[in-house]
Amino acid sequence: MTGVSVLNRKYPVKRDLGDPRDLIYKPRRTIFELPQLIDLSSLLPTAWDQLQEGSCTAHGWAGAMWYEMAKQGLLPFLLSRQGLYGMERTFEGDFPTDSGAQVRTGATVLNTQGCVPESDWTYD
Repeated sequence: MTGVSVLNRKYPVKRDLGDPRDLIYKPRRTIFELPQLIDLSSLLPTAWDQLQEGSCTAHGWAGAMWYEMAKQGLLPFLLSRQGLYGMERTFEGDFPTDSGAQVRTGATVLNTQGCVPESDWTYD
């Protein structure tokens, strides 16, 4: 397992194993002009610090779900990043070790089990 060191922090990086059902990205041939600026900040939560824990996948999924709720005009609430990370590691058989998780696992957990709100299980 490799990691990335930022500000004297070492985060585990867990590579996605892939799945035979994966679709391979093929870019469209259509070329069009992109706007100079797109500001989505009103749809995004404030930035979080995962501290020393390798919970980047849970943070990413919590932010993505916040964005999706806001984009649909729903009142967004924060998913429990600690709860989601714990469920990801349990799904991968690594709990309670802080060993990171695959992005795919976060999607699977959210799709099959859901996640409690941050107010029920805060990130510490």
